[in-house]
Amino acid sequence: MEWRKVNHSLCRSMPSVSGLEHESNNIIASIAADIDKHQLESTLRIRQRACDLNSYHVIAKKYSEMVKDELQLLAQCKTRLRKAIENVNIVDGINRECREIRKNRLTEDLVRDTVEEELFQESGLCQEIQLLYKSVLTEYEATFSTLKKANTEIQSLWGDQKEAITLETENIGLNNRSPHISYCHGIARLDPDMSTVDLWEKYTKETLENVKMVLENSRSFRKKISSPVIEDSVKDLVVQADKVVKAFLKRNEETQNALTRMECELQRILKEIAHCEQLYVDLETLGRQIDYNLKVVQTRLDNRRRRPGPENCRDPAQYGLMTEIKTVCDRVSAIQQQIYKLQETITKLYSLRKELERQIQVKKHTLSIDSERCMNFRKQFPHPCLLLGF
Repeated sequence: MEWRKVNHSLCRSMPSVSGLEHESNNIIASIAADIDKHQLESTLRIRQRACDLNSYHVIAKKYSEMVKDELQLLAQCKTRLRKAIENVNIVDGINRECREIRKNRLTEDLVRDTVEEELFQESGLCQEIQLLYKSVLTEYEATFSTLKKANTEIQSLWGDQKEAITLETENIGLNNRSPHISYCHGIARLDPDMSTVDLWEKYTKETLENVKMVLENSRSFRKKISSPVIEDSVKDLVVQADKVVKAFLKRNEETQNALTRMECELQRILKEIAHCEQLYVDLETLGRQIDYNLKVVQTRLDNRRRRPGPENCRDPAQYGLMTEIKTVCDRVSAIQQQIYKLQETITKLYSLRKELERQIQVKKHTLSIDSERCMNFRKQFPHPCLLLGF
């Protein structure tokens, strides 16, 4: 009996699990549904976040490519600027070389002529364009630096967004059957350095807006390089260069004409000298002939003075000889005066010849400077397109 009693009491003490089973099933169903609901909602929120990120990511990628292209265009602008500055410096060097060479002109031709004035005007234009290009180059450096900074910012933003989208895409694909899920303790908290959605959106918009503004400034700068101000300045320089060449050609023509006239005058002077020298020889020859006449008449008079007594009379022959000797002496005096005049004339002609020969050398020296050396330098003048950097 005791044995039966113990077994009966043991069976009666066993709890009923039917109620617990029902309750547990309800809890399992409720919790599973709730957890699945939360997981789905989180997935949807993450997907929405990924969409928001992707919309800004597309814009950031577009701006990133635009900034990259703009950097390349700016680099081309720098190459163009440096090329333009280099060619303007060549023009300035040609101008300075011409002015320095022309300082070697000899005294009579060392004047401030039209060529010198035009060269001075050209030098002023060169300096203006050099200052203009240098200011543009300085602005380029600032623009390029700002664009590089904007490129760093947009690349950082784009890279962060790309990484965030990659992580969110991975999170969207995670579920209870994913092989890469694991326990991560201590992460159910908000880090103090996490930003808010408003701050994130504000930062993203400000960054994109700043990049947009920098791009607009860069485009405006590139337009400035091709602005009418620079083109007009270069056109003025080219026009002035033509004026310089025309002034050189006109001056060379004037110098050549003066040289031709002087050479013709020199030939005339040489002929005059030869003619005067021949006259001098003729007069001396005539003088020597008259000397014989003078000797003859003087000898006759001397002989007649020795006539004896009354024979030494003033007869017509005596008067004739006296008249002859006076005439001969007058002719000798006239010849001597003419010879003296010829000597003076010949001296003046020789002096004039010397001066003409010197002036001819001066003009030839000027032509060698202006027509040869300077014009050879002017032939090296760059093409107008090179002055614009093309």
